[in-house]
Amino acid sequence: RGPIVCCLRITYAGFSGRRVKARTELFPVAGVRHAHPLAIASNSSIVGLMSRCLRSLLIVLATLLVAEGAELEGHPAYQAGLRALQDKLPDLAIRRFEEALPAFENDEEARGVLHLRLGEASARAARRNADPVEARAQAEAALAHLAIPGLAENESARFWSAQAALRLVRFEDAARYLGSLHDATTASLRIPAIQNHARLHAALGRTEEALALLVELENSSDPAVVAESRHLQASLQLGLGDHEATETLLTAEPPADRPTMVRYQSYLRARLALAGERFEEAATLFSALSANPEHLTLPFYQGSILGQADALQALGRTEEATDLLLGFLDKNPRSPLLEGAFGRLAAWTPAAETLRT
Repeated sequence: RGPIVCCLRITYAGFSGRRVKARTELFPVAGVRHAHPLAIASNSSIVGLMSRCLRSLLIVLATLLVAEGAELEGHPAYQAGLRALQDKLPDLAIRRFEEALPAFENDEEARGVLHLRLGEASARAARRNADPVEARAQAEAALAHLAIPGLAENESARFWSAQAALRLVRFEDAARYLGSLHDATTASLRIPAIQNHARLHAALGRTEEALALLVELENSSDPAVVAESRHLQASLQLGLGDHEATETLLTAEPPADRPTMVRYQSYLRARLALAGERFEEAATLFSALSANPEHLTLPFYQGSILGQADALQALGRTEEATDLLLGFLDKNPRSPLLEGAFGRLAAWTPAAETLRT
């Protein structure tokens, strides 16, 4: 009969899970205005043959149709990335956001959002990664994502650039980013930026600059922000030896619904008592903290044990202090406070006694 020239019509029909749905209809070219579809059913021999031959073309065309009309907020990979960030799984979020990028090749606004999210996820991953080589690569990737021209004035991009710079030990770069956010339009960025900037100043020995920034936060309407600011100030004033200022800063109680803050304030009061040579009070406060580590971060919990040992030794109860330190070393062989514990033992006991267990 000779060849039949046909027209294959592909109609995009939406998503089904992660698969593109499309409908195919096959028409003869001649009389197409009046003809009904030759075949639509999937068991048609002609459609079956054409579908096998043109499957790749169908996928490409349907994907292009989806990309052209897709919105970022409804994209499955983008939504999966957001869920991963919320679940504190930044490595998974990176993969999902990268999967979404090709669908928005011609949408600069959507690509800007994706690069911002990739920068945030990469910075978060770098902060959590204990491998220095991998963490450096992730931090560099974060800076690259956040450096695209469309994000130059974006406050979130600057905040996460600061986090990446901190991970790379580029303190001056981090300070510049954080300083640019002191007047950020949203408190969710402005307050963490000021807090991080103050901590950075303190770590670099710029105590006065750190204190000046923290005082600004006492005007916050959020009691938790005020309490954290006063705690940071108290720790710095204690380091300067200003016990009176420290006492004043610890007068107000932190919010009762923030147990970590409540416990940290007890830790600061114990340190203040020890510094003020109120050894009985210090020993009691540190003992209460070390007996119950709940809502106390590991550095402060272990610091409480060493603080209690210091107070006991100052009271002349050296044997109790030594036993406490030996127990600490036995239970925490990899603690960052090992050097301090060994130094105390060496100063308080004869060498033979130090190694008796």
